[in-house]
Amino acid sequence: MRALVLGDIHANLAALTAVLEAAPAVDAIYCLGDLVGYGPNPRECVELIRTRADQVVFGNHDQEIVLVCRQPTQDTPRDTDSSKWLHWTARQLGADDVAYLASLPEEVELKLDRKLVRLRHDLPLPGPLIMPDATMEQIEARLDDRAFDFMFVGHVHMPYRRQLNKGQLIDVGSVGQAEHGEGNAAYALWVDGQVSFHRTDYDLERTIRDMRALPLSQSYLQFWSEFWRKGFVDRPALGRLARGQDAAR
Repeated sequence: MRALVLGDIHANLAALTAVLEAAPAVDAIYCLGDLVGYGPNPRECVELIRTRADQVVFGNHDQEIVLVCRQPTQDTPRDTDSSKWLHWTARQLGADDVAYLASLPEEVELKLDRKLVRLRHDLPLPGPLIMPDATMEQIEARLDDRAFDFMFVGHVHMPYRRQLNKGQLIDVGSVGQAEHGEGNAAYALWVDGQVSFHRTDYDLERTIRDMRALPLSQSYLQFWSEFWRKGFVDRPALGRLARGQDAAR
């Protein structure tokens, strides 16, 4: 069995297309959610995943967009860039796209090469982000009693593998918003019960050009452009930018 496992596309069509082209021929494609949110091509990414992926799970940004689409509010000039981007994304999706996202399951259970595999966007129980250097206690606190040989997740945009008492926890990283310190796209391959991590370059300047059509401030566009180029998000700087916008409201 050969499978491509990817996630956290975040409406980055150039990155998604590059991953699908770079990956070898596989028997199945599994997507771990966050098809949309904080990217310039939400509709195109949803439609491509609908066409190509065999199993897809519900991400937190997918959920956020579904809620906005079903309870729309009117943007105003005093909205922050984050809010404008959220509502812009919602307006790009058709009713079928929204219904598709809303239909996605939180978890998919598979039997691959005699292994019990679970696909999720994040760990089952709420709590702090599970980063590559998380302690075993932190990880165990976010797991319930469900069994698995492999649990594939995304959400933190950093690829890693942790051997747990139950099985292996595999974070495949992010296709469209990498935070592993390089401006490329991350994904994983399952081949006969073995997992390998991969990265591929993509036309990130195309993503940045697509961004310029969005109704966002130049400072916000510049922040996200540098984020994509470096593969690192300066969260304190993003927080200061957001607080500055809030103060100006």
